[in-house]
Amino acid sequence: RIARRRGWIWDLDEAVETRIEAAFKDAAMSDSLSRITSGDDAWKEIVPGLGFKLHPYQELGSLFLARKGRALLADEMGLGKTLQAVVATLLLRRLAGVHKVLVVCPASLKHQWRREIEKACGERAEVVEGPRTARLRTYGKWNAGFLILNYELILRDLELVRAAAAD
Repeated sequence: RIARRRGWIWDLDEAVETRIEAAFKDAAMSDSLSRITSGDDAWKEIVPGLGFKLHPYQELGSLFLARKGRALLADEMGLGKTLQAVVATLLLRRLAGVHKVLVVCPASLKHQWRREIEKACGERAEVVEGPRTARLRTYGKWNAGFLILNYELILRDLELVRAAAAD
């Protein structure tokens, strides 16, 4: 059915059909995100409410992250990577429906990330820690917002993290 609709001359398995539809949807979203600017309504709605002014390089970093949807931002310590990630996340929430954000960082920085998120946008971020049963409860009740865990827990809880289905 999909093949005929697209003018192709072969039949597709239903799983392939589903993947093709997802790829077209992803491409459309990527195209939409690639056009985000600091002059957009979403930007004007989010950034002034943060209560501080972004430096020009922080604006560029935030836009880079939001435009890519998923990316790695690497910079010197103290230049505001956390803030850029939060701004990008808020843009993605507004423009792409991203509600569940997974933050993976060194264990020593988990609580600092939580404080920075709360300070930047007023949202409570959940830190994953404790024994496996406590972590399982944390993953299970996560339905929106920021979830913060460290690298070692990703390895230990990989199936639980996947099941939690971050956006």
